[in-house]
Amino acid sequence: RKMNARRTNPNNALKRVVIVGGTHGNERHGVHIVEHFERNPDLIKRETFETTCLIANQEAVDAKGTGAGLRYVDEDLNRCFRLDSLYPPTPSP
Repeated sequence: RKMNARRTNPNNALKRVVIVGGTHGNERHGVHIVEHFERNPDLIKRETFETTCLIANQEAVDAKGTGAGLRYVDEDLNRCFRLDSLYPPTPSP
């Protein structure tokens, strides 16, 4: 499922929270917390918004090699956020 990052308006009610682990395959803490929340969904369940967990870079997480996984497969996800994807243009009136 594709999710878009965007700036939120503080006056709007929060509708969805995404807990992401595995952005870098060699950083395991996020993977473990996502797995923990998937086994214990009541810990993150809220009445006022939807909470979703996901592994951002499953291929890098799965490529354990030395046991830690690869940092990334094709591209470092920290370097692929563009301003136009974070702040989409405002439509003209």
